[in-house]
Amino acid sequence: MMAGGYLLISIVLCLLPAAIFLKPFEISATAVDKARSNNSWDYFLFVEEHPAGFCYFRDGENCSYPSNASQWTMHGIWPTANGTDGPNYCNESATFNITKIESLIPTLMKEWPNLITNESFDSFWSHEWLKHGTCATGISALSTERGFFTTVLSLLEQKLNYTQALEDYGIKPSNTTTYKLDQFNDAFKKKFGVRPLVECLYTEKKGQVLSQISLCLHKDFTIMPCEPFVFTAREACWSTQVIHYIESMYS
Repeated sequence: MMAGGYLLISIVLCLLPAAIFLKPFEISATAVDKARSNNSWDYFLFVEEHPAGFCYFRDGENCSYPSNASQWTMHGIWPTANGTDGPNYCNESATFNITKIESLIPTLMKEWPNLITNESFDSFWSHEWLKHGTCATGISALSTERGFFTTVLSLLEQKLNYTQALEDYGIKPSNTTTYKLDQFNDAFKKKFGVRPLVECLYTEKKGQVLSQISLCLHKDFTIMPCEPFVFTAREACWSTQVIHYIESMYS
């Protein structure tokens, strides 16, 4: 090719929109930045974790949960923009004030405990409020720190009881019985009408251990399908292997 040809191609490439050359993760990052800057996002991820499974994975190291903790406890409610795993930390000047939720502490210790024992008991709540709650303040029910926690606890109690959804389908924690991914999907579809995001952690002793389940919610807190909007399940369970729904981290 003549030198003039190379010059022409170079000029054309320079004139093309830069977005054409962005990799998929770079586009997603741009979407997160936009959502973070204008507090714009599309849906909630309502994430509950299974304390026994999480602590079993850690072999009990710096991990424990109150004796009265629910089988499923809150991880968080996360405002999410389509195709991303954000936005996060939408108000860098925000603070967490434990006194604003002091009356909620007994309930939070049962339904939203910090499982990591070498951290302060309220550090998990602070993290969830500052990272995710500050991105949801455009929703009136979540516009304050106290409103954020009271609303989530209400949803947990009245509408999104994962323990009951699984028990209604005959799925209970056990250190001997195993399950398949389809059983969890079917239980949630029967109870909530949608397929959940089911996450597992891998252990050498048992293989897949159930750790976390998420549902997607509209901004009015009604349930919606996660497909095709969700970016990814961070530790998605494999459908080809059995799942251990741990009853006790000590077995």
